[in-house]
Amino acid sequence: MTVQYKSAGSRKHPERQIEWTHNKYEKEFNNVITQAIKNINQQLFICVYDGKDINYDKVTSLSKSINERLLAFNDYIVELLFFGSGVKGIDNNKESLANATGSDAGKGVLRSRLVITKGSTQSLINKIDKANVSEFLYKGKDNTRDLQTFLNIINEIENMDKIDNKIDKLSSLNTPLLKTIKYILSSKITPYEKQVAIEKALIDYELDYFNRNMDSNEARYKILHSVYPKFKKAYDGLINEYKSNNYFKLKKLIKKLKSKSTNGNYYVDIDNDSKEFYNIVVVLIIMYLGSDKCISYSFSQLVNLLNSSTDDHKRTNIAINLGNKVIRLIKNITPCTPSTPITAYGEPGGKGEDNKLALLFSLNELRSLFTKLDDRGYYWLGDTLLHLIIDNCDIIVEEIVLPTNKVKDSYTILRFNEKFISDLTVGSVNLVQLPMLSQPREIDSKGNYFPYINTESTNLHLFEGRLIKSKYNVRDLTQGSELLYQGINYLNSMKFQINKLMLNFVLNEWDNKESKLFKGFNVYQPILEGDSKEIKMKKLSSNSKYHLYSNIINLASLYKDQEFYLPVFVDFRGRIYPLSNYLNYQGGDLARSLILFADCYSEKLNETGIECLNIYLANLAGYDKLPWNRRLSKVKGVVDEYLDSLRVSKVKYIEDNIDRITEPFQFMSIMYAKLYHIRNANTLISNPILFDASCSGIQHIASLTLEKELANNVNVISEAKSPKEELPQDFYSYALDKIRTRLLESDIVELRDIKLNRKMIKRSVMTIPYNISMAGIGEHLMEHFESNWVLKEKFIKIPGEATISGKEVNLNGSMYGNLTKIIYFVLTKELPSLKLLTDYFNGMIDIFSKLNLPVTWVTPSGLKISYTNMKFESTRIKANLLPSSNKTTIKLPTDSMDVMSMKRSFMPNFVHSLDAANVHLLLNSISMKCLPIYTIHDCFAGTPNNMLVLEKLVKEAFIEIYFKDEGYLNKLHKHFMEEILSATDTFNSNNNGDNIYVVNRMTKEVLRIPNLPTGYKDKNESINTFIKGLFNSKYFIG
Repeated sequence: MTVQYKSAGSRKHPERQIEWTHNKYEKEFNNVITQAIKNINQQLFICVYDGKDINYDKVTSLSKSINERLLAFNDYIVELLFFGSGVKGIDNNKESLANATGSDAGKGVLRSRLVITKGSTQSLINKIDKANVSEFLYKGKDNTRDLQTFLNIINEIENMDKIDNKIDKLSSLNTPLLKTIKYILSSKITPYEKQVAIEKALIDYELDYFNRNMDSNEARYKILHSVYPKFKKAYDGLINEYKSNNYFKLKKLIKKLKSKSTNGNYYVDIDNDSKEFYNIVVVLIIMYLGSDKCISYSFSQLVNLLNSSTDDHKRTNIAINLGNKVIRLIKNITPCTPSTPITAYGEPGGKGEDNKLALLFSLNELRSLFTKLDDRGYYWLGDTLLHLIIDNCDIIVEEIVLPTNKVKDSYTILRFNEKFISDLTVGSVNLVQLPMLSQPREIDSKGNYFPYINTESTNLHLFEGRLIKSKYNVRDLTQGSELLYQGINYLNSMKFQINKLMLNFVLNEWDNKESKLFKGFNVYQPILEGDSKEIKMKKLSSNSKYHLYSNIINLASLYKDQEFYLPVFVDFRGRIYPLSNYLNYQGGDLARSLILFADCYSEKLNETGIECLNIYLANLAGYDKLPWNRRLSKVKGVVDEYLDSLRVSKVKYIEDNIDRITEPFQFMSIMYAKLYHIRNANTLISNPILFDASCSGIQHIASLTLEKELANNVNVISEAKSPKEELPQDFYSYALDKIRTRLLESDIVELRDIKLNRKMIKRSVMTIPYNISMAGIGEHLMEHFESNWVLKEKFIKIPGEATISGKEVNLNGSMYGNLTKIIYFVLTKELPSLKLLTDYFNGMIDIFSKLNLPVTWVTPSGLKISYTNMKFESTRIKANLLPSSNKTTIKLPTDSMDVMSMKRSFMPNFVHSLDAANVHLLLNSISMKCLPIYTIHDCFAGTPNNMLVLEKLVKEAFIEIYFKDEGYLNKLHKHFMEEILSATDTFNSNNNGDNIYVVNRMTKEVLRIPNLPTGYKDKNESINTFIKGLFNSKYFIG
């Protein structure tokens, strides 16, 4: 090619001759500038993502430096071509250079069409293909991403500077309590000292609720100014009756009580002396607390009880719980005499007249009476305190509920008045709803559990030193095990932090009143006088979500700069739950999206980490039903589409796919992690990755019974040669196909047209292990159908999406009953292993109940569970300290077993004890590897690099339960046999066959001990097949 441009050399090397063709020049010029863009943008990325102080000015300054550096490259090229004359020389001689022709061409003179100036270079820079930058962004082939995306991402980071301003706008953070916590968190003291301060501040706040809130200038607390004098007057009116005439009435009651004591032991006949006994106990408690503390603590605990989404709001239950909480206060904190302020840790006080109460009846004497109290005593105290509050204000109202089932009695619930609900709910927290700033105290070898720094904090808010929370209708306590205690200690040692990037995103979305992600629950719905009952109930339900989300956001905002712990407790089956019901990893989508493992667990992603991060992103994007490798292939498209959607808004991708993305906040959290890694492969990631078991309850039943077909359909085992290419089995679809087959065989024309869909039957299928009923199936289906009345007959409308014809089908009551009957038949009778197992357990329960023995079993992690559902009997009671008290019915436990209740509830509780054992064994093995973890029963979370190790350990724990030695069902059967044989006599018969008979020693009844389910012993020989199939299954979890 003809040489068009020639350089005699540069300043530094004038002897160097360089000849340029036109194409070579353009190629070289573009290469230099492209490389400059890539290098400078790479520096910008590193700065943005490693920096702590990125703001608009910083980004503008860096952007400006890009142009300056590129123009510097232009100067270098000009110097190279034109003997070092530089840009200025070219500008000054532009015209002569442009006119040069003939012999001058090719001797260092440019043709006019390609004059190099700063202006022309800047223009060329602006036209450079922006895909050059995308090569840095994606580090892969065939990936394109334009520079605008880069700018959008930078803007996302820029906005982090404004997060504190957004938090400051949260009015719910301005409550006196949250202000105190915020002050403590910002103090320059150790995390341990902060935790101690918060524990003390919370108890002091509850004991001084009215004074703390009445000192606030906020309008929301003005109501407290008007009601407190009424509470005080009511309190004094009650107590003065016992204090007047030198405590005359109180002395009389005490004298009568002490007449029934010997050496300090009180012998009280509760059935005959209950009225006087409960009255003296309640009066003494109220007097020892004093007016301010009695009113403040009772009111604050009532607010907490009504704010709890998990507690029953029936008035009777609230009264019992409130009485219980006040009893705990007196037991665990040393109060002072009536006129002396009580502090959280009971500084002594009181002289002269103040000591009269203690001289009449000491605090220790009062505490000794608490052992005589049952639910009647707790109710007596709680009802008295409720009347002091409810009779003197309209903040909390009583409402009679008429049940739809005429068999049941009406009952009264307590709720906040709509006028005050927002003021008393948002920003209201107690100790157990807060994360801990220091590691929880460990469980000791005896199972004593005091996770908080101060023992009083645990005793007031938990179960008085017990890790395992008992169930009200189960007679015996579950016995823990060393393996459980070690596992809980390890889980409690997990350290977490707030995902600030997600908090910023959430705060922006919270302010968006049209948010599709919050589905309207970020807007408070005021209750209007003209609202119908239906509208009112919808608004109350919506506001409940609003308060929940608001409190989650409040706590995340408070703790955004702290590392924290989330202590747990255990239910009687061994299942693990965080104490906090707001900000915790077992909460909903919003709460989980805001929680990261702490920085000490963060890691640069390896190949396994990248794969697991991508899988979880694909799962959250709605592709979890695809084969493993196809999910991985979807990730690039998901990221591309998301980045493209940023041109419109940060949430457009989610809004466009809202039907598929069921957990949008967690999707965003993992999308951000993915983008971080794309920008810089060395980024440290600490996002939890969650792998969920598929149909966990059925997995346990399939493994317990060694039912191979069932195990295959819930991904316990797989025989696939390429598991990652195999579709995951879907038990819901499997059950749906069976239901559709039965419907097509129906004699009823309308039923033959019904096909249902996976979503409609999912809830019923999920409850298969839990003794589902036909009535329960009918209720589950009605969540998707509508009902209409025609001439006093009720019809159920099946939508076109659930029919073969695509047309609506209307079923009368009889037809709908047949529909539920067919589904029930399929879900219970066509799964033979489930029916045989249920029959086996029901037979065992019959034997144990006739022997008056609890059904006991030892889980694979060593917990000993004694399961005896008690019958309850109703009794009428009236706490008559106040004239406004009414008679109410409370239920008290008896010594009799409720056999029907045990049969209904045994299977779900038994299965839950096994999935809990799986977690206990997992915690034990994972603690040896010191890996981060948390669990949501049958869902397992870890950091990306460790997820495949976690998956393997989950499987090994499962094998330990079901497929080791003789199998768990065999071990369980032997345990049942030992329990029965120890309480009976052997019955000898010549015709026993394989059956074993025993004689009830009390009734002399001959009882046949149930055999293991038919065929189980033969299946037991296939245990090795299950082990091999489990390790081969890619979708056991994930």
